[in-house]
Amino acid sequence: MTSDFHFIPFEDRKTLDKLINFLRPQGLNYQNWETWVEKAFYEILTGCKQGMIAESNGIVIGNAISQPHKELGWIYEGKNLRILGSFRDSGCATFLEKQVEKRAREHGAKAVIWDYRSDKKGFGIS
Repeated sequence: MTSDFHFIPFEDRKTLDKLINFLRPQGLNYQNWETWVEKAFYEILTGCKQGMIAESNGIVIGNAISQPHKELGWIYEGKNLRILGSFRDSGCATFLEKQVEKRAREHGAKAVIWDYRSDKKGFGIS
């Protein structure tokens, strides 16, 4: 099957619902995962967090969530970036990361930092 990639910003409730449905089952043993997902949902609705989903053939295969740092205005934070395992070598993670960097520049940030678990290698999930 040929992959047909689409990258959709969180601009409407339908896209946000797709994101939440993608994230919920992927807690990866994070403490309080469901609470984080609900908080992220609210912060995206209120404009505190931004990002996009990646779709292939109509199925969500990844996401990026980011925000300006809450205390250091010159830093932008990548909060969550995931790509389904079978799409990891597709370039989607790199594209999403570049979109976060672009948004950071638009906000006047001088640096982008990412939150990653130390026991995970690279982007995404298995």
